[in-house]
Amino acid sequence: MFLCLGMAFLPRSIRQQARSLLLDAHGATQRLLGRGAPDPADAGASEQEVALLKAELVELKRSLTAARGSSRVLVADPDVRVLTAEVLPLQGPADFLHRIALDRGKRDGVRDGMPVLAGRVLVGRVAQVSRTTCEVRLVLDPEFSVRASIPRAEGTVEGLLRGNGRGLYFEPAILDERAPAPQPRTGERILCSRASVLCDLPALIGVVGERRRLAGASLLGARVHPALNPQSLRRVVIVIRDGPA
Repeated sequence: MFLCLGMAFLPRSIRQQARSLLLDAHGATQRLLGRGAPDPADAGASEQEVALLKAELVELKRSLTAARGSSRVLVADPDVRVLTAEVLPLQGPADFLHRIALDRGKRDGVRDGMPVLAGRVLVGRVAQVSRTTCEVRLVLDPEFSVRASIPRAEGTVEGLLRGNGRGLYFEPAILDERAPAPQPRTGERILCSRASVLCDLPALIGVVGERRRLAGASLLGARVHPALNPQSLRRVVIVIRDGPA
């Protein structure tokens, strides 16, 4: 029952995928129940079929969990949807440590630059797309940057967040010359800015840690503890806008 209630709040594309899997599982279950006394010769095949059904249901629940968590950060925009994707093993040079591969590609509507989420956390952006797979540049990558914000009751702090290979660094920006220079505070959450070109959804990126000023910087910034754990990634979602690119 809880699975059905959860499906009601998911994007239409996810509901359709989930419904197809549930219908397939239901039909196969009914076929098993409708059989007469089992033939000993078919016992092995029946057990294998049940095992496959259980595996499909486990994958369905994982897909629903990933999609439901990510759909919570989606704005009320009919042109925005999420596409679930499986993380594939990726081996190569050292720079690949900051990248992952997914089992979705051009045939699924994936394009360069699309944001990738894991639940409410920003994973990175699509960097390269083939017909059936794509490569994602993680937020930890030294070449990754995104406009980010720190939500506060007295006013949001905007700035630029970028990876450094091991973690993240947030540098605030001055939007009002008359206001005091903004300073990050330890423990504050950093989200994607609604003014971001990459991802204007309030996805979590990390938490402010040690404050420090980089050489040559005019404002005090901070190291950021990333919310992303690349080692735990198994299934993610790609945010797709069906409107004009």
